[in-house]
Amino acid sequence: MKELNEIRKRHGIPKHVKVKVVDYSELSDRKIIQRIKKIESDIRGQDETFEDASMINELQILRREVQRRKLQISA
Repeated sequence: MKELNEIRKRHGIPKHVKVKVVDYSELSDRKIIQRIKKIESDIRGQDETFEDASMINELQILRREVQRRKLQISA
């Protein structure tokens, strides 16, 4: 809880906004790849909303985690 308050304070996030912290390094390779595929299928061909932007951000983070693990994904 303290960590979330520090994140809110550092980034100026209001208290009514939900903050979620995910440590992708603890997920298995399979779960990361599944999550990437799900996000790509969910955002394909839609107008971008705030939720889409947050999903795109998560997608970029997941791809960086894959790159960090030196995996090769064929889409």
